[in-house]
Amino acid sequence: MHTSPPVDRTFRPRSRRTSGVVLVTGLLGIVTGIYGLRGAYDFSNSMLARRWPTVPGVVTNTEVRSDVVGVTGGKNGPPRDLVARRFYVAYSYTVDRRPYKGNRVDATAQVGKDAPHQYQLRYPVGGAVTVHFNSSAPEEAVLEIPWPIASMLRAIAGLLLSGLFLRWTSYERRGLSEPDE
Repeated sequence: MHTSPPVDRTFRPRSRRTSGVVLVTGLLGIVTGIYGLRGAYDFSNSMLARRWPTVPGVVTNTEVRSDVVGVTGGKNGPPRDLVARRFYVAYSYTVDRRPYKGNRVDATAQVGKDAPHQYQLRYPVGGAVTVHFNSSAPEEAVLEIPWPIASMLRAIAGLLLSGLFLRWTSYERRGLSEPDE
C-alpha cells in the first residue's frame, strides 16, 4: 500500500500588505455600494415624481450663491475652498385652496443647480411655472422632472463595482483564513 506524506495544514497568514489591500478593497466596496444606493434612491424618486400631478405656481425669489463644494490645496500653499456658483429658487403654489412654498428645481437635486445664469433666465421672479407636487404630501414639489439617466448609471456602476470589490474581498479573506496546501 502506497502512503503519501502528511499534508501540513497549519495556518500561514499572508503578509500585512495583503491584509491592507483586503481592508482597502472592502472599504471601497462599501463606499461604492453607498454611492450606488444613493443613485438608485435618486432614480426611484425621479421615476415616482413623473406621476405627480401639476398645478400653476409663481416664482417668488431666485438667487445665485457661491457654495463651498470642497477644499483644494497642495504642497506649495495653504488649503483653499473650492467654490461653485449655484442657482436657488423659491416658488409658491396652491393645492386644494391651501398655499404652499417650494424650493426644489428637480426630483434628484436637493441643493442648487449648476449653470446658474441659465436657470435665472428660465425662472425669473414673478414668472409663471408648472409645479409638480406629491399628491400624498403636497408640500413636496419640484419644477422639473428630468429623465434620470445619470442617477440610473450611478446606481448601476456603484452597485456593480461594490459587488466586484466585495466579492474579491471575500475571496481574499477566505484565502487569509484557510491553510495552504
